[in-house]
Amino acid sequence: MLGSLIVDPGRMAKNLAMTQGLIVGEAVIMGLAPHAGRNEAHDFVYDACRLAIETGQSLHDRVLAGR
Repeated sequence: MLGSLIVDPGRMAKNLAMTQGLIVGEAVIMGLAPHAGRNEAHDFVYDACRLAIETGQSLHDRVLAGR
């Protein structure tokens, strides 16, 4: 089924950029949860996503900025 799959890294990057990285928010929560706790990770990423939308920044930039 995947034999004819063509990976296009440029297209993948474009698709991620369309959402400003918000599409990976849950993955970021799961990565942070073992270190900060599930609730704290959720609150942190939720606020980072909200601020990314409000400011037009990426989720990556907001996470690096500490929200």
